[in-house]
Amino acid sequence: MAHISSLPILLQDILETEAQLSDVKAVPAARSNGHPFDLLVSAETPNGSRYSFGIEERQSLTPRVAVSLFHRMAELAPDLVPLIVCPVITQRVAELARAYGISWCDSAGNCRIQQTDPPLLIVRKGFKPVAQDLSSGTDPFSVKSSRIVRALLSHPQRVWSVQELVDQPDVQVSLGLVSKVRKTLTRDAYIADSNRGTQVLDPAALLQAWSSAYRGPSSRHQFFALGEPAEIELRFLDWCRQNNITTALSGFSAAWKLAPMVKTPVVTAYVDPMPAFTLRTDQLAAETGIARVESGANLILWEPYDTSVFTDRRFSDDTRVSWTSPIQTWLDLIQLKGRGQEAADEVYQRLIRPTFEQPRSRADSKDDV
Repeated sequence: MAHISSLPILLQDILETEAQLSDVKAVPAARSNGHPFDLLVSAETPNGSRYSFGIEERQSLTPRVAVSLFHRMAELAPDLVPLIVCPVITQRVAELARAYGISWCDSAGNCRIQQTDPPLLIVRKGFKPVAQDLSSGTDPFSVKSSRIVRALLSHPQRVWSVQELVDQPDVQVSLGLVSKVRKTLTRDAYIADSNRGTQVLDPAALLQAWSSAYRGPSSRHQFFALGEPAEIELRFLDWCRQNNITTALSGFSAAWKLAPMVKTPVVTAYVDPMPAFTLRTDQLAAETGIARVESGANLILWEPYDTSVFTDRRFSDDTRVSWTSPIQTWLDLIQLKGRGQEAADEVYQRLIRPTFEQPRSRADSKDDV
């Protein structure tokens, strides 16, 4: 670890200009007293109050290391404003810092420095760091990698071995990819590895990170049919089942089945395989009256980016109607503005959040999402 003997000029400028602090003084910290800091800094507010900052400098900081470091900083120095200084603070590290109540500042001047008493809040963002984090690792949210993330989130309390993830029917990826994705997710403090296996640490944060990388259906196709939404659903899904085409209601249509809140006159559904289906649209129109249109659609069919969108789909009691899982439904809705995000929140609060908060155990929960 590189120790600092003087306050970084950029940080001093931020404290003085953004918060109007004065009489900024810095002294090297004595680590023998238990404080995990390189530097202790005091500064005076315009009304005469003083802040005491405990500053820790790191040349690099992964989320995995940040978890233990931030816990120690918060626990050992309740009388200080704990502040981490690092050339690059990734979004994930910034999220963890906020969760642990740790302030931070990077080499470009991006920062979040906060204290409750006396009140202090400095937020600067949008500045490009002078150094880049090159250790990106395997993208855990690519098409195939996201199957692993889906399995972890669908069984958030389960402890997995690598081989169990490989053998999961809906994952179907190599042992090597599972190992690489696990390494990245461990580094980013989304999962933890132990001699018992792999388990999700922060399912809500992992789901949110996935949604930021999620791109949704590969394509959308518009159709029109006479009748009420429920009638159109049955007519279309029955035809697909009879013609060996995989389908599941999606988006608002799935949300209405899972957590009724926002009803829409437009039916949406995933269809696979879409190329084969599009060759049979004339047959569909002749047999069901559902015709392709350029505008005025009340049935929109989505081409899945991957067949994993059908993982854990749900069925009506008579199995005639199916819809996407809570996680898939949330992913599709959260991309939409307004009512889409409202419906996504309803699905999350009713069906996803309770499974994330269940007591941890070795066995699967019966209510996995």
